[in-house]
Amino acid sequence: MFVAVGFVLAMSLVPPERMGRAISVVVSGLFVSTALGVPLGTLVGQVLGWRGSFTAVAVLSVVALVAMLMLIPSMPSTGGGAGSQAGYAFAPRVLAALAVNVVAFAAVYSALTVAWRSAPSPPRLR
Repeated sequence: MFVAVGFVLAMSLVPPERMGRAISVVVSGLFVSTALGVPLGTLVGQVLGWRGSFTAVAVLSVVALVAMLMLIPSMPSTGGGAGSQAGYAFAPRVLAALAVNVVAFAAVYSALTVAWRSAPSPPRLR
């Protein structure tokens, strides 16, 4: 759902002729964060331990929240409130798409974990 919300937000912030570029920025951010997040997260985990990693993620999340609140302009309400939005969020098609994403990400990270653990000498980043 996060990526879909990012698409909608990006497209609503730019003129119609720049919507394609806005979507490409969202997709690029997703790919870069996936490619860099795993090794950087591993490095932070090895240097700071799991508690330090958790604290770092919490701090970065607060920084991101503050940045979003300051930088993303207010959008007019489309009406209906949270109840009508929940109807869309829990629609069978949406839940099926989310289930496919959960299975896909679980498979990718399971494979990465198995590959990491089954290496003759798992590499250390420090």
